[in-house]
Amino acid sequence: YDRWELAVVDVAGDPTNNEWYVGNDLLHTLTGDAVCVLSGEGLPFDVHAHDFVPNGRVMQKGPMWNTDYPVIDGYAVMEQPLAGEGGANAAALFVNVVPKGAAVGSQGTQGILYARSNLPMVVQWEGRPYTIDIRNERYALPFVVEQVKFTKEEHPRTRIASKFASDVLRIEGDSKTPVHISMNEPLRENGLVMFQSGWGPQNARPGSPLFSTFAVVKNPSDKWPEYSCWVIAAGMLIAFGQRLTAYLQRQSKQRTQVEAEEAA
Repeated sequence: YDRWELAVVDVAGDPTNNEWYVGNDLLHTLTGDAVCVLSGEGLPFDVHAHDFVPNGRVMQKGPMWNTDYPVIDGYAVMEQPLAGEGGANAAALFVNVVPKGAAVGSQGTQGILYARSNLPMVVQWEGRPYTIDIRNERYALPFVVEQVKFTKEEHPRTRIASKFASDVLRIEGDSKTPVHISMNEPLRENGLVMFQSGWGPQNARPGSPLFSTFAVVKNPSDKWPEYSCWVIAAGMLIAFGQRLTAYLQRQSKQRTQVEAEEAA
């Protein structure tokens, strides 16, 4: 929750190849006069990113407060101290959308990206819509999850959920495996743990369609039980091999003695 990325998405493009990124480490260098130019193959314009704010509030600029950052359409960023927990921080970033190859400082479409905004910045370029957003860094999973059914149980005479779960399809290539994910039964796969973290919308009326929210964490210790089994199996195999070797040596020695006695 404390790593960010600038993402440009071609809304009408190929879902498998329609995004361009600037990662968290580079964003944190955008202080002072530093500018990052996001320009990629297939992207018909450039995005000049500058003035990254790790934690801030986007507000209407009034006379009661000053800012060191640009004022765009009457709005500016009020920088806030970093919170102790990364999830409480809300990053902001200034961008300028310009034609391909335009110099830094060129006139373009300016905007303030804000992590707590419900909507991204939208630009129309050559008749195609593109979204520009600052969001938590995303990582590609080795599989796809498709929700089949969501189940929610409520406490008696309340709208408060007591249990919620999802039946999903785990898709990898041509393989589709049904999986049940609930509050205490996550999907575990190669050190990744996908668990049911929430549902929505919270104000949904009875009978309205609901959606699931999943969270994925990397947990190397999730494989420790398997590794322990391999270690135990290896130890037992070594111990059995040592005993078998000792037994065969005794048998060979006894046969040698018997053959020697018979020869005498």
